[in-house]
Amino acid sequence: GTPIGTPPNVIFLGLYEELTGKSISFMGWMRIGVPVVVLALPLIALWLTRGVRLQGRIVLPDPGRWRRAEVRTLAVFGLTALAWMTRKDPYGGWSGLLHMPGVGDSTIALAGVLLMFVVPNGRLTQDGRRERLLDWETAGSIPWGLLLLFAGGIAMARGFTASGLSDMLGQWLGSLAGLPPLAIVLIICLVVTYLTEVTSNTATATLLMPILGAAAMATGLPPELLMIPATLAASSAFMLPVATAPNAIAYGLGGISIGEMVREGAVLSLLISTLIALVCYALLQASA
Repeated sequence: GTPIGTPPNVIFLGLYEELTGKSISFMGWMRIGVPVVVLALPLIALWLTRGVRLQGRIVLPDPGRWRRAEVRTLAVFGLTALAWMTRKDPYGGWSGLLHMPGVGDSTIALAGVLLMFVVPNGRLTQDGRRERLLDWETAGSIPWGLLLLFAGGIAMARGFTASGLSDMLGQWLGSLAGLPPLAIVLIICLVVTYLTEVTSNTATATLLMPILGAAAMATGLPPELLMIPATLAASSAFMLPVATAPNAIAYGLGGISIGEMVREGAVLSLLISTLIALVCYALLQASA
């Protein structure tokens, strides 16, 4: 629903700007992503809970009172998210009001990180110093490898354009040009969804975004018409643990077998990828 929801979203935004010279704002993405989420969640819930008869009450563990560090972390995140959402919208956002066109979402994210290093968490170290919300030991556990994938995708996109491969891809995909645009979007969503069942969605997005963007421009289609649905579809694989991190976490907790995941996820992946194609096509065509 938001640009920071999954790594493929971030990868798409960077590659889209690199390929087209245009950027999509935080709110601009949410205008497409949120409707997909709002429609997909009830559909997922209905499918997974069909035939389930709840006996008794679900008892959740008591999380206890909010700690000072948790409140301050939430405040920093809230300020960062608000700055993201209002940077360009509405009416040019605060970046236009303050005449700061060079400020991007990455600048806001960096400012949020700096705040985490500065704001105390309310505890003291053994030598009497104040601890911060974020320290370098914790920062070192961040999966920085994602940045290498992201940079590799940008380099790949430039290579496609410079080598003329984008034109070749456009000719190769010319057989799809005779199909209605909605059919092309649906085919891409289905292919991406089931491809990410057996590959990392982050790696898949890094590989496919430059290809789809270059192919769209070579065939005369708006790049976002292919890239946005494919990005959302990359995070909509539900059959196998390897597809996405949430799948792996759910499987790792036990209580569900691979067979059950495949049985439930196969239909669910088909339903959600079809929903993504329909919603994205309708919204993107309406805003064209």
